[in-house]
Amino acid sequence: MTDMRRISYILILLFAVSCFRDLGNYDYTEVNEAIIAETGFEQGYDVRRDSDVLNITPDITFTLDEAGTGNYSYEWVAVGQNFYRGQRFVIGKERDLSYHVELPAEEYILYLKVKDLDTDMVYSRDVPLNVRSVNTLGWILGGETPD
Repeated sequence: MTDMRRISYILILLFAVSCFRDLGNYDYTEVNEAIIAETGFEQGYDVRRDSDVLNITPDITFTLDEAGTGNYSYEWVAVGQNFYRGQRFVIGKERDLSYHVELPAEEYILYLKVKDLDTDMVYSRDVPLNVRSVNTLGWILGGETPD
């Protein structure tokens, strides 16, 4: 096959492809987005196991639902970072979190997931969470004599 013939096949192929009509759907509608503000989320939370209550009231606004009364689900999930790496602990299913801390002592990433049940869109925000045990830190002194 000569170079001229190859070039003409390529040109014919490009011409045929360029004649196709774009039949895409360009009828766009707005989506109700959940905006989880940084207000209500600190830089991170340090809590003690079995003695503290973690209270977080997130500031959530919705672009098409100013009252925030739509069909939404909420989930608070702590994901372990060291000893429990990757393990998920669901600690709440309400918009506002009030959780008596029972998680094992560990560093976590705490996620708030907001799902619009009408569109299945999920929005999230995360914050570091450090759970300490009352007995985690300190020194033990021991010896054989009272001195």
